[in-house]
Amino acid sequence: MQVKIKWIVVSLTTLVGALVLSSLYTPEEGVYKAVVPTIYTLSGIMFSIGMGIVCTFNPSAIKNPQIFKRVKENIANVRNSFLMYFSLATITFLISQIVHSHTLSAIELTIIFNPETVALLFSLISLIYFIINFLTIQKLIFDIAEKVMKEEQT
Repeated sequence: MQVKIKWIVVSLTTLVGALVLSSLYTPEEGVYKAVVPTIYTLSGIMFSIGMGIVCTFNPSAIKNPQIFKRVKENIANVRNSFLMYFSLATITFLISQIVHSHTLSAIELTIIFNPETVALLFSLISLIYFIINFLTIQKLIFDIAEKVMKEEQT
C-alpha cells in the first residue's frame, strides 16, 4: 500500500511540475524532438540494467527465514516499482509523440500543457529512480555476500 501511495505522489508531483515548467519555459521547436527520445532511451537502458539485477538476485545464501522474507518482499517491491516507473515513462513518451501542446486560458491565467515536458520529467524521474535502486540492490548483494563469508569463517 505504501508503494502505491508513493507512485501516486510522484506521478501527481511530476504532472504539476510539468504544468508549471510548460507554462514558464517554452523551448525552441526542435529541442524536445532530440532530448525527449534520448532521455527515454537512457531510461530504458537503466530499466533493463535494473531489472537484470533484480531478476538475477539470488537470496539463497540468506539462512534466516525472517530476513529472507523481508529481502524477498523488498526485491518484489523494487521490481514492481521498476515496472510502474518505466510504464509511466513509456506511456507519457508515447503520448508526447502523438499529442501536441495545448494552451488553456481562463480569466488572466494561461496554462500551457506540453506532453513532451511531461514525458521528459517522467523519463528523468524514472532514470534517477533506476540508478539509485540498482546501486542500492548491488550494495545489498555485496553486504549479503560479506555476511555469508563472515559466517562461514566462524
